[in-house]
Amino acid sequence: MNQQYTKAKITLTGLAGTGKSRTGRELKKELNLERVLSAGDFVREMVESGKWGLRTLEEFEERAMTDFRYDSEIDSRTTDFGCDYESFVLDGRMAWSCIPKSIKILLTCEDAVRFERIAKHREMSFAEAKSQTIHREASIRVRFNRWYGFEQFDDPRHFDLCLDTTLIPSSLVVIRIIQHVSEQGIIIVPRHSSGASP
Repeated sequence: MNQQYTKAKITLTGLAGTGKSRTGRELKKELNLERVLSAGDFVREMVESGKWGLRTLEEFEERAMTDFRYDSEIDSRTTDFGCDYESFVLDGRMAWSCIPKSIKILLTCEDAVRFERIAKHREMSFAEAKSQTIHREASIRVRFNRWYGFEQFDDPRHFDLCLDTTLIPSSLVVIRIIQHVSEQGIIIVPRHSSGASP
């Protein structure tokens, strides 16, 4: 028989280094969700397919500064994904807006800790990680203010639950999100539940 999944639409938002990717993977496993995806995956699909002649992720961000169709395409794919699936966790800056009926989670973290995590992940110095991240995030906020009329896509007022990951391990972040999901009356389907395929 077909695998049974927990029917929960969860969107994650946060700056680089807040733990979105790891949290998403662990939520998929612990909540028994069908899909885990990032808005960045949509960008990679566009690059790989050569849409609009895109060759790199950096080129996407450069073009998106002056042409809204790039962000509009990501928003459209995010919205479609939210309509096509009912069991997933998706991380993206505007995912909370594109899928308004999702459980909207914001992850935050102190900058110094974020830069340290990014440096370790990308195997670069702390100074390099800090400089590159500050520059990139400043550009993103300018871009969002231009196209959406606001810089703070991570304004806590947009979200159902905000968690600071600075001092707590990802396992506790996941536990808190699962508690919140349960509080919404969503029935969590265990992995390999009765009626599920082995």
